[in-house]
Amino acid sequence: MSRKLLASEEFKESEEESVYIISKLFNMTATKGYSVWSAAVFITSFMAGMGVLAMPHALSGTGWYGLILIGLACLNAWYSSMILGRSWVILEERWEEYRQKFRYPYPAIGERAVGPWMRYVVTVSLHITLIGIGVVYILLSAQIVQSMTAKLFTLSYNWWIVILATVLCPLSWFGSIEEFWFAAVGALATACLACFSIFVSLILQIPEMHNVEYGNTSFASASLAFGTILFAYSGVYMFPTIQNDMANKQQFNKATILSFVGILLIYLPVTIPGYAILGSAVPVNILLAIEKGYLRTFIEACLAMHIFMAFLLAINPVAQEIEEAFKVQSNFNYKRCIIRTVIVAVILMIAYTIPHFEKILNLIGGSTMTLLSFIFPPLFYFLLNKKGYNDSKNPSNTYTSSLDCQTSADPGAIKLFPT
Repeated sequence: MSRKLLASEEFKESEEESVYIISKLFNMTATKGYSVWSAAVFITSFMAGMGVLAMPHALSGTGWYGLILIGLACLNAWYSSMILGRSWVILEERWEEYRQKFRYPYPAIGERAVGPWMRYVVTVSLHITLIGIGVVYILLSAQIVQSMTAKLFTLSYNWWIVILATVLCPLSWFGSIEEFWFAAVGALATACLACFSIFVSLILQIPEMHNVEYGNTSFASASLAFGTILFAYSGVYMFPTIQNDMANKQQFNKATILSFVGILLIYLPVTIPGYAILGSAVPVNILLAIEKGYLRTFIEACLAMHIFMAFLLAINPVAQEIEEAFKVQSNFNYKRCIIRTVIVAVILMIAYTIPHFEKILNLIGGSTMTLLSFIFPPLFYFLLNKKGYNDSKNPSNTYTSSLDCQTSADPGAIKLFPT
């Protein structure tokens, strides 16, 4: 009996080792997670948000040459996401603790690239950015819902802030972003419906537009417009968390390509017609150019739902890192509920105290959001590559090195290359 049990255990260990080797040979992973398409949906749903409403006005500040800036900003953001994904793959290759699901990947990249102090810099920047975005989402949702219900009943703006935060609080109790699939799909669907409805509304205004003027642009207007365009692509800081929940993290680049193509398909049908039809008279918020009625109410409802669900995606990385600091288990428990309720309460307090989203948006957009999306990714990737793959402080070898050692040491191992 004991021999059978011992043989069974040896067979199990051999089977697990074979699965591990084969998974690495064919660039696969044995862990569960979502696919390339699922990751692309999460990325697109988070990035394609309120930035699209200001894109037509940004184009009026640059003229038609702004389309080149939009393309360059998209390429810049895609490159940042690509090298950030590669940075995480480097961490997995060099250090064993990152080869499983990790709750705070971006700070870990900063720590390994620069030093322990950079982990705290990235952590603070992430928390400020994501909590600030959470505040902005709450305020925008409150404004839109108040505008939609103004004809039905009167309720103050501050009350709507409290009501929305109360509704969002229990929804934030889900674990990782992987459990928020309904929020990602809903946010993407509502964003697409809102942009398509804006496009239709702009097309319907063509017969009414005469002598459209396209004013002269200046360096100042182009600079402000470029800042708006960059903000529309500044969600790269969320990508390490999404990549960490993928089944095959090395396929992350494919997900980013799909997502940025999707973002352009969402942005351009609103940006180009908005400037072409309205010219220099296009407002800062393209929604203001649409006449009040059923179509505008529908657009506002879609945007409100989009912001509502994007809020759940925004605060999740903050919650996961705080839970890791307090050693809260990853399964559903009361400690997680308490921590996330406190986070929503802090967001509510800030939103209630400073009910002007543009001030918070300008603050985080010009500071932490720029650092996390466009400065840190190339810096960290450069430093990680500069250190080299054979880090003397690293006790473990890369996947490839360990696999080569196993195959060379064992005469019966699989041959990697034909003789």
